Amino acid sequence: MALRLTRSVDSILYGGYYLDPKNLEGSYEHRIWVRRVRDHRKYQDALVNVKSRLGVTEHLISVGGDGINLGSGININIVGIQKFELDGTPYCEHCNRGDGLHDRVVPQARLAIYAPIKYEIVRHDARKKK
Repeated sequence: MALRLTRSVDSILYGGYYLDPKNLEGSYEHRIWVRRVRDHRKYQDALVNVKSRLGVTEHLISVGGDGINLGSGININIVGIQKFELDGTPYCEHCNRGDGLHDRVVPQARLAIYAPIKYEIVRHDARKKK
């Protein structure tokens, strides 16, 4: 069974067997960066960069296609695209606030990560519970 995560553009996942939550940048084995997510009529895909001790690789993964094999039983696949609706705030000339954008849809990649039970995955924006 895979771990399912939904990630938007410019989000990062850290993976490794010995991750230090206080020093993710110094303790990861794989740094997975979602760079682009596309949702078209004919295809759905995501552009992902993976950084490891061997260097940086770039992968285009498609729904229904081959995923990313990171070795030793670690695979990442895209299983779909989720559309997230952002509420825009119209620009107000009187108070000089707002982004001037109306509602827009932001596609997010739905990832399935297959890995051994001891392999840890941490989001870049993860917070500890108080």
